Amino acid sequence: MVDAGDQLAHVIRDLINKAVANGIGMCNLDRPNMTEQDLFEYLRYDIELPVTRRMIKYAVMRREIVPTRLGNGNYFSKRDGLEWIRSRKR
Repeated sequence: MVDAGDQLAHVIRDLINKAVANGIGMCNLDRPNMTEQDLFEYLRYDIELPVTRRMIKYAVMRREIVPTRLGNGNYFSKRDGLEWIRSRKR
């Protein structure tokens, strides 16, 4: 027979597993899972914007696109790229 404490622990464990599987509540646009190259390919080929690899590189160097530092790498979210494009509007 299972007691109430075990049932509660099971429910909490399931909720944590679902949150982790779904990115802990992060929207897909906010998840920093792209490298500079991935961000370029996303903007160039998926969104079909006329950006070059050099434009992305220099924007990162000028800190117009601020990376999320995870371990030894710089990662960007889709929203980072889209906000950078939006900031370029005059």
